[in-house]
Amino acid sequence: MKKILIFDTDGVLIDSEPIHAIARDKVLKTLNINVEENTNLAIGRSKPVFYQMMIDKYLLPYTAEELSKLEFEKIIEIMRDMNIKAMRGVNEILKYLKNKGIIIGLASSSFKNYITNILQITQIEKYFDYIVCGDEISKPKPAPDIYLKILEKVGIEAKDAFAIEDSTTGIKSATLAGIKCFGYNDKEIKSTQNFSLCYKIIGDLIEIKDYI
Repeated sequence: MKKILIFDTDGVLIDSEPIHAIARDKVLKTLNINVEENTNLAIGRSKPVFYQMMIDKYLLPYTAEELSKLEFEKIIEIMRDMNIKAMRGVNEILKYLKNKGIIIGLASSSFKNYITNILQITQIEKYFDYIVCGDEISKPKPAPDIYLKILEKVGIEAKDAFAIEDSTTGIKSATLAGIKCFGYNDKEIKSTQNFSLCYKIIGDLIEIKDYI
């Protein structure tokens, strides 16, 4: 019986949150928006939702998609300059899964161009069999759409799928799709996320070997 493990990107494959914050602040400053007053509004929200809030609040002559795309471009630029690497344990677990014949998927609410660049910069794109991104679905996480989409693409049932997420939003998305979700609570990072819905909570990616 074929199995699939579906990865989230930010916080699981790469430690990108600080870079997202830097890029978001750059965009807000470009728009002459007070960073301190608004940056916390982005927490737990997708980029389009956050930027739509900014558009509505400041009557900006842009679309949420345009501003989201601008932030992603800045993130990619920063990551290339930093030559960012995959997080601890990523390469090891991807090699393990590939050798075991387990299908490797990726489900991210981020735009496809961003994900493509991230996988190239970290040199792990060769491991992924199926990828679904935020601009391919109508409802982002925590809706289950992105996970249902990848199950459909693979032709596999939820009972044969696992996901790994580090956020309350992502965990809810996977579990609503009927997928068993590993909660990645990195032992080197103090998380404030809710892992109560998780199948298992792990502090190191390599622990997945014990359950799949």
